Amino acid sequence: MTKLPWFQFWGRDFFEDERVKLMSNAQIGMYLKLLQHQWIEGSVPLNIADSSSMDLHHAGHDFELANQELATVLASCFTPTKNGKRLLNARMEKIRREQEETYQLNQSRASKAGQASVLARQRNSRSTQVQHKLNSSSTQAQLKRNSKSTNQKQTQTQTETQKETLNQTETQKDEEVKSTSEGATLPALATSRSADTWEAYRRAYTERYQVEPVRNASVNAILLKFVGAVGQEEAPMIAAFYLQHNEAFYVKKRHPVSLLLHDATGLRTQWATGVKATTGEAKNAEFKDNVVEQVKRIEALRQGERT
Repeated sequence: MTKLPWFQFWGRDFFEDERVKLMSNAQIGMYLKLLQHQWIEGSVPLNIADSSSMDLHHAGHDFELANQELATVLASCFTPTKNGKRLLNARMEKIRREQEETYQLNQSRASKAGQASVLARQRNSRSTQVQHKLNSSSTQAQLKRNSKSTNQKQTQTQTETQKETLNQTETQKDEEVKSTSEGATLPALATSRSADTWEAYRRAYTERYQVEPVRNASVNAILLKFVGAVGQEEAPMIAAFYLQHNEAFYVKKRHPVSLLLHDATGLRTQWATGVKATTGEAKNAEFKDNVVEQVKRIEALRQGERT
């Protein structure tokens, strides 16, 4: 079994979610029960309101109103599967996949460790057998030395050859055990300074585009520069704000981290003031400047005529 009977729940993330803030207490209860149902069953059926396996209506609660509240929760927090027959909460599904990957990784490591242990026992067994053979050869050589010196030399030569061959075999096995036990190298994580910023960017990116963003050494380097530009404390909030920005160029490029770094100062100002810069705003500012300059020129002409 690759799924635990419990799932991770981030209370702060849950109650700071803008969708949850708009829910009634009844809807929050429905949402939690739907998450539990998905964790146990793998997904939520489209006809969950009529399902006998899960009662989402409260005692004394208006049935029609309850269905409306349920429909709101399903529409805002769940999306249809590829076949359109079931519903999934994106974050819950991500948690399930990460947990399965962790389980498989642990299983793989345990299997490799077991293989290394078996090879080590085999090596020890072979070493013991070799020692017995060497002792036997040495005894035979001693007996032969007492009888014939020629046979003694031949026996010594054979013994040395056997030792060299066995040493080569043991060295080769040692390398195999080392290679098997070490396994594959996991990808390096980003430094702790940008960890919170990456998590905020990743979460907001996934919610917007329903897919995980690419992460590599280049992305890590850009995030570190961004944190250095705006500060470690504010960086995660500005990164999340950036993913909510609908500036046409950001949307067209799908909000890459390169633009987050390029516009770091401007994005920080927009986040701090709560006002997002738009194309219309820029045009209006330019038009206003043109009008002011025209007025200045007219006033200058009038002053010249008076003098």
